[in-house]
Amino acid sequence: AVEVGNYIDVVDTARCTLDPEFDLFDLLSGDFETDGVWSIIAGDATLNGSYFDPGLHQVGNYTFGYAIPNGPCQTEVEVNIAIDDDCVVLLCGEDDVVISKTVTANGDGFNDFFTITGIEVCDFEIEVQIFNRWGAEIYKSNNYNNDWSGLSHNSSVGNSGNVPTGTYYYIVHLKDSGLAPFTGPIYIATN
Repeated sequence: AVEVGNYIDVVDTARCTLDPEFDLFDLLSGDFETDGVWSIIAGDATLNGSYFDPGLHQVGNYTFGYAIPNGPCQTEVEVNIAIDDDCVVLLCGEDDVVISKTVTANGDGFNDFFTITGIEVCDFEIEVQIFNRWGAEIYKSNNYNNDWSGLSHNSSVGNSGNVPTGTYYYIVHLKDSGLAPFTGPIYIATN
């Protein structure tokens, strides 16, 4: 008599949302037929035959069953896959933002403008407010382009020239970034 072996060893796995599609059969080993049927036991998942694509699914846990018809008996195993986003590198986090500390608007090519850098690839709209030491707003932009050189609003100094040399304070808000506004001092030398 010939006995059909259906010993299957199952490897549960963790994958990341950026990982490529893979074959669920890669998670099985042992002596088994590949003409069985894969099914979804738990999780809002989709399968393409025996292929599963983590990139099409949310972070979470998924369970798949593999059933092998074996005469009057049926062998079934379960495979668990946890999908995480650990492989996703978050660009433009708080540590990536670089805000200038000094503006020396003398045209020498160094520190001529108040700059916010390190986040160019994320294309955030930048809101900037600059205040003097008495809390009066001297500059505001809702879509800042690293182009403020110390010019004042007409009303804040009495003319349209540069603000006096001194320490000022900024509030930088990166719209839709999920980051808290950045605040701090900025030294401006205009003469």
